Formats: sequence, C-alpha cells, structure tokens
Amino acid sequence: MLFGVSPGLRVGIFLTPNIVTSLARKLPFALFPSKSNSPVLGLLNPANEFLCGARLPYFPMNEEGLNNPAVEIPGGLGHTTWGGMEAGPGMFYRAQVVDGEVHRLGGEALRAQLSIVPVMADGKRIRIGSNVVTNAAGKLIDHFDYVVHTAPPMYTARQELAQPARSWSDGLSACYQNGIESAIESGVQVLFTPLLGAGARGSPVDLAMQVAVEAMFSNKTGNLKGGVAEDFVVLFGVQEHKLLRKMAKYMEAGGQSVKPSISKI
Repeated sequence: MLFGVSPGLRVGIFLTPNIVTSLARKLPFALFPSKSNSPVLGLLNPANEFLCGARLPYFPMNEEGLNNPAVEIPGGLGHTTWGGMEAGPGMFYRAQVVDGEVHRLGGEALRAQLSIVPVMADGKRIRIGSNVVTNAAGKLIDHFDYVVHTAPPMYTARQELAQPARSWSDGLSACYQNGIESAIESGVQVLFTPLLGAGARGSPVDLAMQVAVEAMFSNKTGNLKGGVAEDFVVLFGVQEHKLLRKMAKYMEAGGQSVKPSISKI
C-alpha cells in the first residue's frame, strides 16, 4: 500500500515477520516504474546512543514495552521466549529487536564501521534523533546497501500525562526526518523502517504510529535539504494485519493512496 505524501516522496506499508530479513531485494519493484531493477536500498535501524547493539544475551524492556505487538521478532518467535527458553518477564532477547538482528547479521564488519564513529564526553556516539550511516556489512548485504542507525527516545508512562511529551515526539520525528535526509544524501532510493519507538523503547503503538505519520507529512520531511530525491520511497514493515490497517487509516487521513496493497513477503 503506497501513499503520495509530497512531490517525489511516497510512503508504503507492508507485512513482514522481520523487517531485517524481509527479502527487501525481492520486492515487486514494478510498483516503482521510475526505478531500475536494482534500486539502492536502506534500512532505518533503531539503535542506541552508544551504537553498541544489544550486547547482552537478554536485557530489560520498558514497562510499556511488555506484549507490544510492534516489536520486530524474527521467525514468529514469542516476545519472551526463544528456542524453548524464557528470557523472563519484561525481558527481550537481543534477536527480538531490530538492532540486535542488525548487529548479528552485520557481524564484525559492521562493528568495525561503528567503532570509528567519534565518542562524545558522555561515552555516547550519537544523540537522540540523530544518526550515522554505514554500508551494509556481513549478511546484511543480502538485503540492503546501507543502514541508517538512529537513536529513538525512550518512552515512559509519565509522558502520557503530556499526551505525549513534546520532547519525546519531537525526538522521534527527528529520527525519521533526519534519517530520510541522510539516506537521500547516501544515494538510497527505498528506505525500509520498522515503527520506531514502539519496541524496546516502550512507546504505545498508537502514539508511535501517530508520530510516524505526522513526520512523513511534516513540512520538514517534504522540504529536505536539496529537496526530496525523485520518487523516494519509505516502506514501513509491520507484523500484523491489524497494525497495517490502522496505520493505513492514519495515512489516509493525510494523503491519498496511489497503489494497491503489497502482498505479504
């Protein structure tokens, strides 16, 4: 399902159990007639500010992240189980989040690229909403050409009182807006992204969707430095039909559908 957002920018939604290994290179690119048979593909990866991936075998999730259907889990695995073992209540295995899968597939070659990103005084390499771009490395090259590593803000229940806190939504919007700009500057033509913030960062799905759609239709996204590249496409991968339908409704409120549904890949 593709929506015209602004001149040169289209946004799509498709079903996939795992966006990192979603067979991106096998998408029906007849949907994008102005592109070659091999468009440059990128992945917007929700990383952490240290760019260290998910170092531990398992780690805590936010209270709001429990049973969150937007978490990208490879192979249809349960949220707290893996291979018959349990991570425990409120815990993620590293393979249950996009960044964990990116680092697993990217391996040492990806870690080598990230290790040269300068470390700031507080030990972090990037700030919330900013990003760094690497070449796809290791087994990632089977799926993408570039990876845009961005740092979404953490969501907590206290922020619901601000519905949501402007600093949180601004930070999440910046992940999309700055990520798209960096992808365009790197030559990416199709950028794949999960629903940022709704996994290990703990945002309620509806809020994460709202911010994502607002970011796509914002003036900043439509007026990026140098203008949006011709026919640039952002593709959101979601795991469930109900999430696809709900996000499509958000999109329809702000844009016009221009293509039929993309089948499950």
